[in-house]
Amino acid sequence: YYDSGLSETSYKNTKILLRLLRISQKTLATEIGVCQQTISKYLNNQVFPPEDVMEKIANFLGQSLEDMTTLK
Repeated sequence: YYDSGLSETSYKNTKILLRLLRISQKTLATEIGVCQQTISKYLNNQVFPPEDVMEKIANFLGQSLEDMTTLK
C-alpha cells in the first residue's frame, strides 16, 4: 500500500523518465506486460500500480523502486 503522496511522486517521476528516455506508454506497457490504457491510468494518477508492477516499471526505466517513490 502506498499513500497518496508517494503515488503522486512516483507517477510524476515515471512521466519525467518516459519523456527523457523517449519511451512511449505503449512500449512501457508491452515491456512490463500490461495494456497501454493501464499505463495511462497510472500516469494520470487515476490508479496506482501494485508494488510488483511499480517495481517492473522502475526496473525497465533503470531506477530503483525507492528512486521512483522519492521526490528529488
